[in-house]
Amino acid sequence: MKNDISKIFRLQAFRVFKVAVSEQSIEIDVALKKKYLRCPRCGKPSRSCHQVGKPHLIKHQFWGEKVVRLKGRKSRWKCSRCGRPFTEQWPGVKKWSRKTEAAEFQIFDLLKGKSFRQLRRENGITDREARYLLSKVDIAPNWEEEQQQPVVRLGIDEHSFRGRNLVVTVTNLTQRRLKGILPDDQQKSLKAWLRAIPDDIRAKVEEVCIDMKELFLSAIKQELPDAAVVVDHFHIIQDANRRLDEARRLEQEMRGRKHIGKRWLFLMGRERLDEEHKAKLDLLLDRFPELKAFYYFKEKLREFYRAKDKEAAAVLLSRIILNMEGSDDAAINQWGRTLKHWRPYILNYFNHKTTNAYTEGANNKIKMIKRMSFGFRNVQTYIRKMMIAFIPITLLGGLIWHTFC
Repeated sequence: MKNDISKIFRLQAFRVFKVAVSEQSIEIDVALKKKYLRCPRCGKPSRSCHQVGKPHLIKHQFWGEKVVRLKGRKSRWKCSRCGRPFTEQWPGVKKWSRKTEAAEFQIFDLLKGKSFRQLRRENGITDREARYLLSKVDIAPNWEEEQQQPVVRLGIDEHSFRGRNLVVTVTNLTQRRLKGILPDDQQKSLKAWLRAIPDDIRAKVEEVCIDMKELFLSAIKQELPDAAVVVDHFHIIQDANRRLDEARRLEQEMRGRKHIGKRWLFLMGRERLDEEHKAKLDLLLDRFPELKAFYYFKEKLREFYRAKDKEAAAVLLSRIILNMEGSDDAAINQWGRTLKHWRPYILNYFNHKTTNAYTEGANNKIKMIKRMSFGFRNVQTYIRKMMIAFIPITLLGGLIWHTFC
């Protein structure tokens, strides 16, 4: 029975004496298997027990809704060479800690998919305990994987931390890894993060994919001058859909109508509509010619991304911008000027077809975790909580996991 307990709870380094089971916990009386201990100062083996310590309760595992605790005494020993006493150390238990590293690892694993409230209710782990463990995590990016790669492509995007407070997400698009979350969306924070990238990794950064934000572009040009900037094609089409929908809503307000067709009918790609819906859409566009130009350019931009190569794409984009600049609509003129400003970075997409799809997916997962946790107040806690949800715990800095037995 005792051997089975040792195997189940990975206590092969201990002698098991007694197991007490209650509704909330499992207490296991243990003692370290030892014939002698080595002095931590001089390394000489010592067989002289100087003093028996007080009983300690060490949190070891979470077994369903029960907490597994180890109960035992840490003895004081005396070195025969240096004559100074020292306390025995249990494997897997850091000095002064009341939890084994196995318990800490399990708490981090539970934090990946649970809120602090759920963790307290289901596992009895207090908010203070969980936040303290999170504070030990070093969120500086680990670049070991990138050392083995010839080329690195980064993705940068922003999302809401709380209300209008934005944070920036940085990912490795080649390895599909979340590399960091910046505490704000200020340019100086992004520049400092990019500047901290090791020189050998900076030399490997071939492309950086962003949305149409001047802050990102300026920071990348200053800190990664050799990297090509790529504007994510999703944001170009998203911007086109936004402009078309704004024109549709403005037309509704001006005509005093509740709605002009269904929104999805205008935004969906024309090739995905059946003949009935195409006819209905054409009827609406003929009835409201102000929307026809916006819809035409939206579809032309979607056609532009189906170009075979960069040269053909450059011709199509130049034609679209020229037609926009010749339009009578001021909003379309402004749209054309925006595309003209970002034209070289839009065309860089056709170099390697790099997209920010992984970064957008990471942001969606982050938003889901944030909703599940009912929001956050402290941005550093938020960043650490999100980082452990994406990155294997063993790759995070600040934590050193040893074998327990």
